[in-house]
This record gives sequence, structure tokens and C-alpha cells, in this order.
Amino acid sequence: MTNTSYQVMNIDYEKQILAIAEADYLTYLDVDETCPPFSEAPAFDSSLFNYTGNDFIVSFFHCTGQDVGDHPVFYHVPPCNQTNHYYTMFLIDTISESYALRYVYGFHTFNCSFEYQFPVHASYVNDLTDNATEYNRVVTLKEALQEGFDLAWIPGKGWCNGCVRSGGRCGYDERKPNDTLCLCPNNSYATSCPLIKAYDTLRTMRPNIFRAD
Repeated sequence: MTNTSYQVMNIDYEKQILAIAEADYLTYLDVDETCPPFSEAPAFDSSLFNYTGNDFIVSFFHCTGQDVGDHPVFYHVPPCNQTNHYYTMFLIDTISESYALRYVYGFHTFNCSFEYQFPVHASYVNDLTDNATEYNRVVTLKEALQEGFDLAWIPGKGWCNGCVRSGGRCGYDERKPNDTLCLCPNNSYATSCPLIKAYDTLRTMRPNIFRAD
């Protein structure tokens, strides 16, 4: 990931999905501000993580020239800067279409300069686009940023999969951020739970079986 701090909101071990949100957005509650405190777009190791079908991209542009208002791809919001010459727009599109649409609609059609791009959960898309007022779009956008987005970790990649398979849960130690940590029933280990520990845990969980004479 980037140097930006993220908070894990939820972990689905069965589906191998992390729900994460940028830490700064979790404390950003002032709805009177026009624009959230944008940072750089998230970057992660694509060999270990990937976006999911629940993720959509929001792209912010500063546009010059005519005020095009709402458009099938662009949706107007109040400008982030205090000037009458720029319009701040954003488009919602799927992850796979994001970069193509950015160039086609952003730079060539409306003479816009790309500013920010970040993922949001698909559940917020309708509230951001369908008949929403500019103010409501800003409020919804902030809620979406605080909710975060999903990342799927690729099964079979990295140490975490081995930890889960051994009966543990993948952990994190703030004092040693570059080290791996596997949380096991009786202790914590670097990458996985020892076989004997996993066996002892299963043995204590077995029900007693009685033979009826």
C-alpha cells in the first residue's frame, strides 16, 4: 500500500475480502466543507490484492469552459476551489473502464484536467448519480469515503493464506509493521500455527462418544 494510513473495517476470511477505509476520512465529519481532504489514489501489490465487483471508481476533474451540468458520465458538484472559472465534476465507472473513460470524457470532450481518483463501494453509486442535488452528492460522497472499499487478497498468495489454513488469523503488530503475524489459539507466530497446536485445539473440540452396551 501507499504511505497513507488505512483502517481495516472488516475481514471476510471465507471470501478473502478486506474492507478498508482511509484513516483521515473516518474523522472527517464536517458536511459544510465542500470537498473531502483528498490524498493520493490507493496503490497496492496487484500480485496480492485486487479490487472486487463491489468497487466503483470516482474521478474528480477541474473543467474549464462551458458548464455542462449533469451528463451521462459527469455529475456536477460544487467546485472545490473558490473561482468562477472551474467546475468540479466526477464520473462513476467500473474499475475496468476507469482509465479509458477518464481520457475520452475528461480531457477531450470537456477540456478537463484530472485531479483525484479513489474507489467507493457500489452501494453508494445510485445516491451519487440518480436525481441527487449537489449538496446531497457531497454528503453521500463523504459517507462513501468513510465506509471504505473492498480489496480481495488472492488465494494462495502470501503468508496470510498459510496462516488461515493452519487454524490462525492474520494479524498486525504496530511496533513491527513490516513483520508478519499469525494469531493462533494459544500464541502468536510469524507465519502459521504449529501443527501440534492446531491438533491439540481440534482434539479438545471433539465431542465425547459413548458406546451403548
